[in-house]
Amino acid sequence: ADWTLAQRAPGAPRIYPWQLAEPSFWSRATAWIGYAAHQVTMWALIWRAQRLADVGKMPYTSTLKPINWLALGATAGFVLLHFVQTHTFYDGLAQDVPEWTAMWSVILLLLVVILMENRRRGIVFGRPWGGFVAEAGGVARRYHGYYFAWATIYTFWYHPMETTQGHLVGFFYTMLLMLQGSLFFTRAHLNRWWSLSLETLVLIHGVMVAMTQPSNMWPMFGFGFGGILVVTQM
Repeated sequence: ADWTLAQRAPGAPRIYPWQLAEPSFWSRATAWIGYAAHQVTMWALIWRAQRLADVGKMPYTSTLKPINWLALGATAGFVLLHFVQTHTFYDGLAQDVPEWTAMWSVILLLLVVILMENRRRGIVFGRPWGGFVAEAGGVARRYHGYYFAWATIYTFWYHPMETTQGHLVGFFYTMLLMLQGSLFFTRAHLNRWWSLSLETLVLIHGVMVAMTQPSNMWPMFGFGFGGILVVTQM
């Protein structure tokens, strides 16, 4: 297809370039329908798994359960759907929502992880915080799956499946997060090296994307995410 992408006029505020200059009803509708179906499917699977866990029928195991296979299959199916949707209609959710929402959805995800890990590794140089922070961490541990599913799936459908360096690294990182979200109630989901890798890969992603931007802000992203690694995670 011959797509004309949006361009920023001289002196105008920055826009996300990878969206159609003249979107159609179907370019918008297919993105939102695909996103909604993906979102509701994963929320329903998480809800079902938690209900089974509440009655003792969903223990943590080293093998995949049928509901994990269903979640993995759904994730793969929606990845393929977004690929086809991009190559047919191009637009993602970026046409209708601002760019900062996609970035901050994942930033908040990482902050929730820090909150959840407060009791085990602390928040600042290994020192755990008590009081409402500890109580909030308990709530986050029970319900984080719903927010994490929203953050990753929303970000995934925000962008069209482009092949720039930033998009490819971003989609790879997002797919790893969706993989983690499909491994609920398995030992792999709790593996500390795996989860730490997911937390720190944002450093590589953030720096690589920033290096492709004219603002040359990659040192800020590198120092910021590197500082979080040292202060909260090590």
